[in-house]
Amino acid sequence: MANELNESGKARVNAEDCFKSLARTYKKCKGSWACTAMIAGLGLIGFRDPYGIRPIVIGSRRVEGGTDYMIASESVALQFFGCHPEDIRDLLPGEAVIIVKGSGPDFRQVQPAANYTPDIFEASAIFAHGISVENARFKMGEKLAATIKKELGPERLAQVDVVIPMPETSNTSARAVAKHLKKELASGFVKASVRRKLNAMSAEFKDKTVLLVDDSIVRDNTSLEICLMAREAGAKSIIFASATPPIRHSHIYGVDLASRDELIAHSKTPAEVAIAIGADMVIYQTLSDLEAACAELSPRGIDCYFESGVFSGCYVTRIPDGYFEHLERVRGRIKKAKVLEATRRTIGDTIRDEDLSQAVAGVELGTAHSLITSYSQDISLHNFND
Repeated sequence: MANELNESGKARVNAEDCFKSLARTYKKCKGSWACTAMIAGLGLIGFRDPYGIRPIVIGSRRVEGGTDYMIASESVALQFFGCHPEDIRDLLPGEAVIIVKGSGPDFRQVQPAANYTPDIFEASAIFAHGISVENARFKMGEKLAATIKKELGPERLAQVDVVIPMPETSNTSARAVAKHLKKELASGFVKASVRRKLNAMSAEFKDKTVLLVDDSIVRDNTSLEICLMAREAGAKSIIFASATPPIRHSHIYGVDLASRDELIAHSKTPAEVAIAIGADMVIYQTLSDLEAACAELSPRGIDCYFESGVFSGCYVTRIPDGYFEHLERVRGRIKKAKVLEATRRTIGDTIRDEDLSQAVAGVELGTAHSLITSYSQDISLHNFND
């Protein structure tokens, strides 16, 4: 976009220059984007990809002497700063807006909209695409409860003593699960310490069959830690339920979720996932139920479609040859950098970079240093995106 603005040959551009530059930019870009920026001397700009995959909203608030405008990915951010819901709207797929200083919004359809397919992974995680995350999570919990009832059957369902959410993102879904299964809802985990680690409350687990509800299962490390804590607190049996379907594929539209090899469900069945995390059973939300939960709340109606590649492996845009391999290489470099930085924070800045790299790999250092185990064995170092 900046390069295309430079192509105008102007020292100071106007709104029309921006729209023309965007039109050229869109012809060069494939995939998803939702962007906002300040252009020096002009004003505020926002634009969205033709599929509307990523969320972006514009809002306004009336203040003394005029009107303020702001753009964000989530409408809750705008409401926090005083925008009323009726003064907030989504940018349409392929649409751009420019707000020149002292003027109102100037909307332009930069490129014809393709099939409107917002990312369902984001729709179920944040207030986006006009969908309330609180309401969506309750709907997801209702539908998950029906699946749990079907999977367990009457006899095993009767053995469930309590429903326990993972704080705080799963509280709403778990409440809906408990309500529809007519089971007790309890806060079995509390977050403690500066690092906000979970602690299990023994009274809620001892000698009980517990139904743990989480919003998703990404890697095995966090879920394994949760099940270990539940066992140590005395749980007799653990059923682990995920409010989203198995995450088997890379997220390629801007959420740095994890590499495919790190996704526990990528090559495992639910029964194998249960063994890997130490649960007696794992139950996933179905993709059709997740789509229905979001569609029922979407302002576009129940016939809307979603981008669900992270669950289904079917992406709404064509994927260039070699892209997944490229993505794995990039994520590998980013992860290594994060691991090195996290390790440096843990052991201090005095260690040499060469020794630090060996330490992260689990190689014993010289006598002046102690052995540092591989980062993959340390949840606090490995759990970057889960």
